[in-house]
Amino acid sequence: MFDGFMLLLLGLCMPMVLREHHFGIYALFSNSAANRDFGSLLRAVVYLIMMNCLRTTPNYLGAFIVCESIAFEQKNPGWVLIVKGTFMFFILRIVYSLIELTSKIHYDLGGPAILILACMSVLMKAHLLAASTVKRAIIIGLLVITMQCLTIFPPLAAFGFGHGEISSDIKLYAYILGMNDSLSFLMMLLFLIFLTATSLVIKLVSDENKLKRSVIKQREAEKQLVAAQYDSLMLRNLMETQNIVHDLKSPLTTIQGLSGLTAMIAPNEKIKEYQDRISNMVDRMNEMILEILHENQMSLISVDELVLMASANIAANEKLGGIVSVRNDCRGGMIRANRMRLMRAIINLVENGAIAAIKTRGPKSGTVEVTVERKQDRICIAVTDNGCGIPPENLGKIWEPGFSMSQSTGLGLSFVKRVVESHQGSIVIDSVIGRYTCVSVSLKEARSV
Repeated sequence: MFDGFMLLLLGLCMPMVLREHHFGIYALFSNSAANRDFGSLLRAVVYLIMMNCLRTTPNYLGAFIVCESIAFEQKNPGWVLIVKGTFMFFILRIVYSLIELTSKIHYDLGGPAILILACMSVLMKAHLLAASTVKRAIIIGLLVITMQCLTIFPPLAAFGFGHGEISSDIKLYAYILGMNDSLSFLMMLLFLIFLTATSLVIKLVSDENKLKRSVIKQREAEKQLVAAQYDSLMLRNLMETQNIVHDLKSPLTTIQGLSGLTAMIAPNEKIKEYQDRISNMVDRMNEMILEILHENQMSLISVDELVLMASANIAANEKLGGIVSVRNDCRGGMIRANRMRLMRAIINLVENGAIAAIKTRGPKSGTVEVTVERKQDRICIAVTDNGCGIPPENLGKIWEPGFSMSQSTGLGLSFVKRVVESHQGSIVIDSVIGRYTCVSVSLKEARSV
């Protein structure tokens, strides 16, 4: 709306700086009358159309932008069209009254103005003015020029066209000099030329809008396709994982049964102790299997255990072991989590950070810092790398399935986000190009029972 008011202010000032003597219109009248020169009269017509276009286009464009920014709550599209056209008419009426007070110039809101507003309303309804301000100005400017040709078309004077002072003078000169028919022919020819030009520009803008909508639809379809592929991949992986993990339960059950049996019959106390430890580890593995099979399976675990498991995975990876450091400032803290999925999410963040750090700084200078600390009643896990950073325009896209900056599958971060959200946690990312990226996971601390 601010742009609209600024254009209306510009339109209010234009008559103060663009007057007919700046274009030499009346001098051309005199030359035409003295020498019966139709060329001078024609130049006066062209200059008049040019001057009126420069003067009035900001008013029409400003009125349109102001009207467009206001929401009209009407269910009937036809009524909305009428209301908006009427509203623009009253805006112009106010502006033209101010122009008459400030510049002593009377603008006629007759047939041409009504036709321009009607055309703008129709274009607005068809969304053909949903373009940049420059394109809108071009379309409205061409409409103004087209209608200005009708103001100087003598046969239309009886229908409210061309009652302005200079327009009336031009037609009077043409009549006195016997050039009325030539002027009528010329104005009709110019009207058809500019009407054609306006139609072509509107067609180009319409085609451009259709192309943009097509591109948007195509991108949405691509996103849906990627999401479907992601869901299909996740479902397939889940089914395969469930089948594999389910198959592990049978030998584990056998191990646990045999371990319990040998503990009962073994005469050596040391052997019994080892068998009990084997049985306990099998119980723990069964618990992990349940967590893998059921993502909502949560258990109370210590932060120390989670950090230890993550550190063990990092140390086992030769590429990560040398550049990743882990600091735990929250010893003794507890969280309720699916340890397997949460640990996998943390390792995923560490691997992403390591890839970025090594790619940017090299294997000797790249670093990834994992810090765990308590903030009020939250356990915060931060993974910071000194890689290339993430461009601001991509920060909102990195969680989308399929989006990747490193030619990967683009499924890692979407998995991390889903895991964190399933734990009722939050995840934020802070990144500076060329310096660092920090991903922070915040989880609610649990009380040990």
